[in-house]
Amino acid sequence: MTHPDDQHHAPSPPPSATAPSARPNWRALAKSGVLSRFVFLGLGIWLHAADELIISTLITDIVADIGGIELLGWNLALYELGSILAGAAMGLQIARSGLRAGFALSALAYATGCAISALAPAMEIMLLGRLAQGFGGGGLVAVAFIAVEKLFDRSIWPQLFALLSAIWGVSAFLGPLIGGLFAQADWWRGAFWFFGIQAALLAATAYIIIPAQHVAGTAPGSSGGPDSSLKPAGTAAAPAIFPARRLAVLAAAIVAIAWSGITANLMAAIITGCAGLAGVGVFLAIDQNRTSGHILPSAIRTRGSTARNSLVMVFCLAASTISFSVFGPVLLRVLHQLSALETGYVIALESIGWSVAAIALANQPEHREKLIIRTGASLVLIGLIGFAVTMVSGPVWLVCVFAVLQGAGFGMSWSFIIRRLVESVGETERSIAAAAIPLVQRIAYALGAAVAGLVANSVGFSGGLSAQTAQVVAIWVFVAFIPLATIGVFAGFKMSAK
Repeated sequence: MTHPDDQHHAPSPPPSATAPSARPNWRALAKSGVLSRFVFLGLGIWLHAADELIISTLITDIVADIGGIELLGWNLALYELGSILAGAAMGLQIARSGLRAGFALSALAYATGCAISALAPAMEIMLLGRLAQGFGGGGLVAVAFIAVEKLFDRSIWPQLFALLSAIWGVSAFLGPLIGGLFAQADWWRGAFWFFGIQAALLAATAYIIIPAQHVAGTAPGSSGGPDSSLKPAGTAAAPAIFPARRLAVLAAAIVAIAWSGITANLMAAIITGCAGLAGVGVFLAIDQNRTSGHILPSAIRTRGSTARNSLVMVFCLAASTISFSVFGPVLLRVLHQLSALETGYVIALESIGWSVAAIALANQPEHREKLIIRTGASLVLIGLIGFAVTMVSGPVWLVCVFAVLQGAGFGMSWSFIIRRLVESVGETERSIAAAAIPLVQRIAYALGAAVAGLVANSVGFSGGLSAQTAQVVAIWVFVAFIPLATIGVFAGFKMSAK
């Protein structure tokens, strides 16, 4: 979640003028026809989320077949790189060709990546496929976020963002099961074909499901039936120059950050990590020094703005919580002797907690948003502290509780953070703001994973995996992020004060 808004519509009235006493309920949304249309867009979320979990289940079989254990870290790193670049570029693509083409192109990129991975004779070829998959998956996520702002009325944004979270949660639950089925059948390549075919079908049907009036430059009302929950289309804005230089800088920075997280050389990790951070700083400076065509909303330059505090909150909390996803599986298996499937579902509890909380609280009236956002941010911090205390000694059920709390903290506040961010910027930057959330989140995950790897290697993992080193790592990969998470909570309190 980069780029000029391709279609303008009448500015939304201030919240005080439009806020209903209660959000539209789920039954009313289903009857309106909005949910069926939006679920199609949300299928891109399914492809992106389930793919990551399935690959983690199958990677042992993949390496046993085609080798490349020394390149294992790049399997995830390049997927994340593709996702980040797609998130940064998708808004501009939508400004040029509309949501329908943006969705179809992303789905085709994902399908192509799946085909390359399914046919790969060696890990080096698979890495190319993973990069393409990441680009397609990241594009599908960005399109879904932008579609909420561009196609639907603000009164139902929280429900739609909650629906995206629900799809992500279902993906987290089904991903390990599907991966296990393909592993049991001894056909890991089939998993790539399974997702590639789905992506190809989505690309083909996009031209049927997504209304044509939302293609840039098409006259409003040219197709699609009336729907009171849909926004009217407007005239297209002039497309901006493709941000090739900025994306190149960002790509180099992310590669450096990823390298710092997977190299065992501590000094090399520090140098490349610092270089990556500097690269991100250069990217931000170039982007914000432009007079137009920003990848991130220009309001982040204003101290104390809702946009700045929202993105700081997302960045800090996302970076602080990635340690559980990266090191949780290893630590749970070594310290508590869980099976691979049991471990997968403990990790998935975070996503499930996110989805349940998002759905449960999506209908809350706007006057409760302040409490919800602040409670959610606090729960994320509590979950992080809980992991630091319980990951070594257990019990495992308490680790599960903190996983649910951490996910629920994100889920309950996520929809309202996005809505506040989007409404805090000018009309021409709302697509940028909508795409900025998943973009910043993925950058935070990449940086957080690198820092977590650096911490883990510096306190023992560089010397090999053992129960003794795991006990030390299990504390510090969580404790090290408590200060950053505290900054995120503080930013959330400031953002929700307005």
